[in-house]
Amino acid sequence: MKQTSINLFVYGTLKKCHPAHDRFCRNAALVSPARLRGRLYLLPEGYPILEVPQEDILAFGSGDIPKDTALEKQMAGLCSGKPFSQGAGAEWQEILGEILRLENPLETLPDIDEYENFSPSGNSLYQRALVLVDSPAGRKTAWTYVVAGDSKKDQLRGARFISVWPPQD
Repeated sequence: MKQTSINLFVYGTLKKCHPAHDRFCRNAALVSPARLRGRLYLLPEGYPILEVPQEDILAFGSGDIPKDTALEKQMAGLCSGKPFSQGAGAEWQEILGEILRLENPLETLPDIDEYENFSPSGNSLYQRALVLVDSPAGRKTAWTYVVAGDSKKDQLRGARFISVWPPQD
C-alpha cells in the first residue's frame, strides 16, 4: 500500500530543536516556518496549548489515519484559494510555528497522537484539528493539536497567555 504524506503544524515541544522533535519528527521530509491564527497558553505543567477560532477548523481528526490523510488532501483542493483569516479583533494573534511533512503517517502519527494525549474516542487534552496555515510556499492545510473544545474551560484553568513558546520571560 502506497504511503501518503500529511502536513503537521507544530508550535511547541515538537518544533525543531525542542525536546520531542527528535523523538517523533526527526524524519520529517520538510520543516518550514508557518503561521496560523489563534491564542497560545502555557499550562501550569510547563507546556503550551493552542486555541484556534472555531471557524478556522476545517475538520477534526479521527482514529482512522488513512481517512484523515485523504480528508486533508480533499480539503487542500477545496481551500487552495481561500483567503487567510485576518484578525478577529484583538482576541486572536499570529501563532508562529513550523509545518512538517510526515511521509509515513501510519507509522508516525499514532505515536504523536499518544504523545499529545489525543484520543478520538475519549477524554483528551488535545484534539487533532485540520486548519489552514500560511507558509513561505503558500497556503496549506495541516493538522495541529488544539485544546479540546468540550473541556476547554477546565483545560485552561491556571494557564497563562503567552505569545511564543518557549515563553520569553
